[in-house]
Amino acid sequence: MVERCYPNLPCNFISSTFKLKEKRQELANKLLAIFNQDIFSSQLSEKTSVIWSRRLIATAGHCTTRRTTRTAAIQ
Repeated sequence: MVERCYPNLPCNFISSTFKLKEKRQELANKLLAIFNQDIFSSQLSEKTSVIWSRRLIATAGHCTTRRTTRTAAIQ
């Protein structure tokens, strides 16, 4: 169980009953909104989105940046 929870986010879900594929995008979007507000002071673009990769299933992620377009992709 998570000690500290944000409003409107499930904190005590059981993984066997939690429908990951159906809810992960919704949960990720809510977390992105919370992080944007609380951590980044709403400085992230509204175009920022979470896109799931089918390849990365056993790693924390990989970040690629492009200086010419000033964009970043975190996989």
